Amino acid sequence: MKMTLSKGSSLAISRLCQAGFEAYVVGGCVRDTLMGKKPSDFDVTTSALPQETKSLFTDFTVFESGIAHGTVAVVIEGETVEITTFRSDGEYLDHRHPVGVSFTSRLDGDLSRRDFTVNAMAYNEKQGFVDLYGGMKDIENKVIRCVGEAERRFEEDALRILRALRFSSVLDFDIEEETALAIHSKAGLLDHVSRERVYVEIKKLLSGVRARRIVEEYSDVFKVLFGDISPKAEALSSCNGDLLRLAAFFYNTPEAFATLKPSKRENTLLKKVIALAKDSLPDTEVELRRLVASHTEEAVRLSLELRLAIGESVGGKALLLDKVIKSGKCIKREQLAVNGSDIIAMGVKPSNEIGSILNMLFDAVINGEVDNDRESLLKILEQKLEK
Repeated sequence: MKMTLSKGSSLAISRLCQAGFEAYVVGGCVRDTLMGKKPSDFDVTTSALPQETKSLFTDFTVFESGIAHGTVAVVIEGETVEITTFRSDGEYLDHRHPVGVSFTSRLDGDLSRRDFTVNAMAYNEKQGFVDLYGGMKDIENKVIRCVGEAERRFEEDALRILRALRFSSVLDFDIEEETALAIHSKAGLLDHVSRERVYVEIKKLLSGVRARRIVEEYSDVFKVLFGDISPKAEALSSCNGDLLRLAAFFYNTPEAFATLKPSKRENTLLKKVIALAKDSLPDTEVELRRLVASHTEEAVRLSLELRLAIGESVGGKALLLDKVIKSGKCIKREQLAVNGSDIIAMGVKPSNEIGSILNMLFDAVINGEVDNDRESLLKILEQKLEK
């Protein structure tokens, strides 16, 4: 079997090899190819030292931001190819980062430091696939297995625990027994992983076809991260989109989501969706308009989808919501037929009172007390000002 390289990675490997160095594509691109998937990017590893690599690509744009760790990024025909020197990691002191890295001239030394066998393979057109740790067999058997001793791999970098769960979920692979046991025994090390990195891995994990199984089988791992969250794991397989899957996962403890440091918008929307999904459903168009006006169409629609994923019946509420939206009736204050300038023109001085008046008019429209037309609203406003 041959691997189709990108133009950039092929040129990079060719130039490095012509200069007398070893060079290969490595990691995820090799794994994806062997699984019949099209790789999204190609990373290159080489025996050339960073400065040697840099000197070979003076006719291209080169970025050196990762050069201290052995990586030189070269832009080749619009493709950014990261070229990293073979390296071995130094001692890990914080269960996340090595104290330093050492460059090596041997590919096997570089592959031996990688996390899982399916990610520890390399390829070039001359030598073909280099598989020193059984990655091909594990892909064939759909297995996630650590390179070397599992407990040691997780002791070095606790993030690998979440990566194992994520790969299992997304690739639909089993986790090999020794690796699984090490995940359970070393779960406490996840306290050393930043919440931002946890967030990235959790979102990817929850998007996988095996998400429910992982969440249920590794509840002890998620307890370390979030406490007793009691997720709606059964809903994950039918939730579409990151926000809905996160809402199902944090359904009973939305406050735990905030610990992942999401954006303010994400945090607010997730809390709204969960709260709406737990509340009673509106029965009339007016009530639904009022709900949309208070919480936005997006939040209301997502809450209905979450109810369905959990297994609740929403009746014709989704159709009713579509009717409300398509009616063109006012559901946002910005849709009022009058604005602040109209209120000022009637003699109200610019102040916070203008916002209060607009809110009053908006409530009247939402509640069906008055039509959203300029004349009717100005009449109500005139009456209010006369009082």
